[in-house]
Amino acid sequence: MNSVDLCGNLVATPQMQETSTGKHFCEARIAVYRTPEITDFINLRAWEKVAERLCTAEKGDRIAVSGRLCVDEYETREHERRTRVYVNVYGVDLFRPVREADPRKEGNYGRTVPEGLTPVDDELPF
Repeated sequence: MNSVDLCGNLVATPQMQETSTGKHFCEARIAVYRTPEITDFINLRAWEKVAERLCTAEKGDRIAVSGRLCVDEYETREHERRTRVYVNVYGVDLFRPVREADPRKEGNYGRTVPEGLTPVDDELPF
C-alpha cells in the first residue's frame, strides 16, 4: 500500500504548467514540521483538476494533501544518476488564513447579524 497524508505550509506560490501534450500539472513544495526543531521539505505534483485547486493557494498557506509516494530515477546530461522523490497528489484541502475571511459568510454565530434581524440585548436566564 502506498498512501501519504501530509499537512504543512506552502514554501512558494504554485504555478500551473503544461506538458508538451497539453496536460496541466502543478508542482509545489511544502514545509512539514516533524518536531519543533526539524522541518521536512516535501515536493508535490498534482494533475488536471487537483492541480487547479492547488494553484489557488499562495505561499505560506497551510494545506493538507493526500497522495502516493513516487520515486523518479533519471540521468543528467553529464551522465550522473539522480533520484527525485515527490508526492503525486490526488486530494488537497486548503486552510485559508483568517485575514481572508469574508464576514458576509460567517452565519448566525459570527460577528455579524443576518439581514432582517436585530440584535437582542436581553439578559440570559442562565
